[in-house]
Amino acid sequence: MATLRERLAVGAILGALLVGLLVSSSRTGVTYDELANIPSAIARAHFGEESDYTHPPLARDLASIPLFLHGIDPVDTPDAAAEVARGDWKAYGRRLIFHNPSMSAGAIVFWSRVPNMLLTLLGGGLVWGWSRRRYGAAGGLLSLGAYALAPPLLAHGGLCTTDLPVAVAFLLAALVLERSLRAPGRRNHALVGVAIGVAFLTKFSALALVPVSVLLWILAWLRERALGRPRTFVAAVLRPALLAAAVGAATLWAGYGFQVRRPIDDVAVSLPVGHQIIARIDRALGARVEELLDVPIPAWDFWKGIGAQVVHTLDQSGWTHEECQYLWGRFDPDGWWWYFPLAFAWKTPLPLLAGFALAIAASGIALGSRLRRRGLARVLARADVGSFALVVPPLVYAGFCVCSTIDIGHRFLLPLYPFLFVALGGLARLAWLRSKRARVAGIALASWLAVGTSASLGDPLAYFNETVGGTAHGWRYLVDSNVDWGQDLGRLRGRLRAAGIHRFFLDVHHSARPVEDLHLWGAQPIPDASWDDRPPAIDGLVVVSATRLLSKDARAPRPRYWWLLDEKPFARVGASLFAYWVASGRVTAPPAGLTL
Repeated sequence: MATLRERLAVGAILGALLVGLLVSSSRTGVTYDELANIPSAIARAHFGEESDYTHPPLARDLASIPLFLHGIDPVDTPDAAAEVARGDWKAYGRRLIFHNPSMSAGAIVFWSRVPNMLLTLLGGGLVWGWSRRRYGAAGGLLSLGAYALAPPLLAHGGLCTTDLPVAVAFLLAALVLERSLRAPGRRNHALVGVAIGVAFLTKFSALALVPVSVLLWILAWLRERALGRPRTFVAAVLRPALLAAAVGAATLWAGYGFQVRRPIDDVAVSLPVGHQIIARIDRALGARVEELLDVPIPAWDFWKGIGAQVVHTLDQSGWTHEECQYLWGRFDPDGWWWYFPLAFAWKTPLPLLAGFALAIAASGIALGSRLRRRGLARVLARADVGSFALVVPPLVYAGFCVCSTIDIGHRFLLPLYPFLFVALGGLARLAWLRSKRARVAGIALASWLAVGTSASLGDPLAYFNETVGGTAHGWRYLVDSNVDWGQDLGRLRGRLRAAGIHRFFLDVHHSARPVEDLHLWGAQPIPDASWDDRPPAIDGLVVVSATRLLSKDARAPRPRYWWLLDEKPFARVGASLFAYWVASGRVTAPPAGLTL
């Protein structure tokens, strides 16, 4: 039972986390993916249509609740209904968010983000509870404090996206799995199915829970055999897996409104692009998928979404000619196995990296010592099943990420962090860390983390640690949602007004229209110089976002902005926008007195 002092400490940390989420969210404009997530939630509830099947619906459904409570107008016009019917979420999203007659764009974005903020607090509570059970009060507070000071969680916990929800759902599923290992039984195995089904409803990456659960049940079975209490593989692994699968499938189906649909009746399948996708899947799998199009399928949108992800994984060039996967000066549509290890190393604060490394090293040394003294069988027999649930899920998920060819954001790694924070709590039990020197070092690292995180609250999405020169230089190593998701466009609007600039050239990584939606009056497109030997003949202010600055059409001989890459901007707006003054296509100094 937690003491009053401990409860107050937990409340204070969670309160500080909530303040951090509110501050970071208030300074972050509507991001690229939110233009899909917000309208998709409203369309599903009001029109009965899933306008963007590339993600499951649960996180978006949660985002729609506060919006409907505040009386949002779903903009039920013939044009909007047509946009929803054909799945044009960009057009409907712009109409719903920026031209809504009942709520301002700022209010819509804020209230859609509130559920994720609450989920972030829930994740902190789960981390604290698990760490406290394993390592005591000090360990729980250490884990929770680190969780509350992590820029990746502050960034995505304050957005209406699916990345934070799947991290919390993944952690919750691991906790339910741990319970099923400690107390096997139909009830707990059924709860595993519910938890996994809920996770599947948040993001497709939760499919990693399938091998996780099977591996955990196999490890528990091997442990029982080492203890001399053998059960058959069928009773220990197969039956729990089948029960969890049945309950999980029912949970998933319920989350899709018990949908049953023939693929051939889906507009997306009947369109020419749908037949192209089916043909790609046929070639990849060596099967005739088209013959199954007339079969009614439960939760069809779920399987359609998985199909879209398979196509995305197998052939990214089929989605766009832009070389959008960038890492440290390189473009590759097939990605790199080392993308996520580097992204983790660059976008995690160094004090946290040091703490994670120390906790993992200490556990590894202790395990190696036990193996040498007792042997594998005795170590397995005495192992705590809770350790299995803490170690296996992040390892399997990390393996999934390393093998992925969709390398567009560090955010895909969010499910790893809660497990690392729980493991970090183990440092509180290491006797050799209680010395005066160790305490001084710990205080120094905690102060470093707190100062760095506080400084990043203006734009935690773009956070990079000191190994790449900090946030200011991170764009040279990673782009897209790592640094440039449209979050700085509100800042740009304010600075343009203050500077009195009414005409400029703009290219940003966003699907909102600069003038009609964002009220960036006077914005004009920048001519593409990918195919030219000379820069475009333009004069005046040029603003380019980091992702667009580095972008390149795979068919073109040179990057789109080759004429700007080696030039120094005279100003930056946030971490993602670069401002240049151009005269006859050449970058020059801005007029005297002009600041941005």
